[in-house]
Parts: sequence; C-alpha cells; structure tokens
Amino acid sequence: MKYYVDTCIWLNLFKREQGCINGVPCWKIAKDFVDQATSLHRQLLISPVVLKELAFKLNAEFDEKHEILKQQPCVSFVPTVAEDYTVARDIETKHNYRISFGDCLHIAITRRLNVVLVTRDAQLILVGKEYVEVLKPEMLLY
Repeated sequence: MKYYVDTCIWLNLFKREQGCINGVPCWKIAKDFVDQATSLHRQLLISPVVLKELAFKLNAEFDEKHEILKQQPCVSFVPTVAEDYTVARDIETKHNYRISFGDCLHIAITRRLNVVLVTRDAQLILVGKEYVEVLKPEMLLY
C-alpha cells in the first residue's frame, strides 16, 4: 500500500505538535503512522510540493529534517509532471480557489499515482474526497 502524505502530517511530527486526537498528541499519531508504515512495508510518498512547503515552514531546520526523511526506509520521493499542474488548475478553478494551488497539486499527484492522500487539512479533505481516497493518519493505525 502507498500513501501520499501531506505536509501537515510531517509538520505534526517534526514540530511535535500537541493538538490532541482522543487525548493523543498529533505528533505521536504521526510518529505511530510512520512507524507502522515502516513495519508493514508501506510506502509514504513525498513530492517536491511537500518538500517546498516543508522548507518554507521549517526554515533553518529543513535540511536536517530532509535528511531524516531520506533515511526513512518507508519514504519515497515522487516527481511532479506537467499533467499534475493542468489537473491542479482544473481543480482550483472548479472549486473557486477554495484551497491553495499547492493543495490542488497534492490532489492531482495523488490521483495520478492512484494512492491514498493522508492529511488532516479539513478543506483539502473536503475537496480531495471528490477525486481520491482521503484519510487522516489516525484512521490508518491498527
């Protein structure tokens, strides 16, 4: 099984975000999700879009966190292709710019790869579920 993991999940983990889901901090759920993916030989996909967003949000910490991602056996880096940008523009227009172009790209990439989009972003979930399967990481923990 392969999952395209949205930036917010990586930020939960890297920033040790405390927002709780049923009493469990978001960062812990993200860590458990990555650990489970590793143990079950699942692939967690990251695109250049996610890397760009992480670089913006993590600033000076980005290089260190990028190295951590490269060392994860479950993480695979996938490219964007021209078709992703075309599909993303169509999604953006159809939904009256309700979500960012970056989020539209996440949907387009996930759709092209035919994988599950993993996010907690409410607007991305709302729009994304029209195109792909969208789940929160806690929904994937056994």
